[in-house]
Amino acid sequence: MIFRKNVPLADFNTFGINSTAGEMYIVENKSELFSGEIQNALSKPFFVLGGGSNILLSKDFIPSIIKYNGKGIQFISEDSESRTLQVNAGETWDDVVLFAVDNNLAGIENLSLIPGTAGAAPIQNIGAYGQEVGNAIITVTYYDIPAKCEVTLSNEDCKFGYRDSIFKNQLKGKAIITSITLRLKKIFIPDLRYKQLSEIFLNSNEAPSLKTMRDTIISIRESKLPNPALLGNAGSFFKNPIVSEKQLKFLKSKFETVPSFSSSGLIKIPAAWLIENAGLKAKRIGNVGTYEKQPLVLVNYGGASGEEILKFSELIKSEVFKKLGVSIECEVNIV
Repeated sequence: MIFRKNVPLADFNTFGINSTAGEMYIVENKSELFSGEIQNALSKPFFVLGGGSNILLSKDFIPSIIKYNGKGIQFISEDSESRTLQVNAGETWDDVVLFAVDNNLAGIENLSLIPGTAGAAPIQNIGAYGQEVGNAIITVTYYDIPAKCEVTLSNEDCKFGYRDSIFKNQLKGKAIITSITLRLKKIFIPDLRYKQLSEIFLNSNEAPSLKTMRDTIISIRESKLPNPALLGNAGSFFKNPIVSEKQLKFLKSKFETVPSFSSSGLIKIPAAWLIENAGLKAKRIGNVGTYEKQPLVLVNYGGASGEEILKFSELIKSEVFKKLGVSIECEVNIV
């Protein structure tokens, strides 16, 4: 375990917000979670930090941060159709996807280049281009803070939903995820439900390979999303809202073409379309703005505080509701 005091956090969050942690505990393996130092830290206000890619540090000072850094990927079982991986929570998520593709295992390739750690993936139930990590997860193991023991949840018990899980609700602030298990398929069937993917491969004489799919996803993401190393951001800041038939009908009465899609029987409208049609694409106030290529992404042009970004996000939500009558919610975790 590594312990540090008064730690600048600009390098620990992709927004580049320069908050400070009074104390930071970097935990290297799950046995350290039972140590006296960590038990003492858990008895006081704290925040569990993953890769820092899906958070907004809205305060200048955070008393205590615990960062779980345990690494490791291993095969634990297989059958004729699949192989099961156990992945420690500190692994970088995209390294997990690369490992799967290199071993010709399918099921998470469309989640390529999503930043963050493997431990954070089930909390948000990360998803992109037709796939969600919850569809591949078998179990999630976590340290139960109140009970001071390790617990393993089944996929069903994780209560996965759209960018949602039990870890964002009943277990928020009560769990430190230590590992996940993934069941990945030996036979690759391309998931081309996402329009841009289907258009890319529509005229191809052959179905894409697993590696080609990953490379294509990476190319799409890099063309649409800013590199956090160059322009601070946390990826998609807002979730695509679920709307009623009545709301969709109202929008179609005002706009000739309103993009919408159905997922698990729910109607969703791209939040990016709503933001753009509310006149907020490339909107900028001071050091904060919506990204010119993707209005779903809020960016820190340099020197913005977490409070500035939070206020800007509230303005976006307010304007979208006022002009289009649809409420949008934050996808990032506000700390």
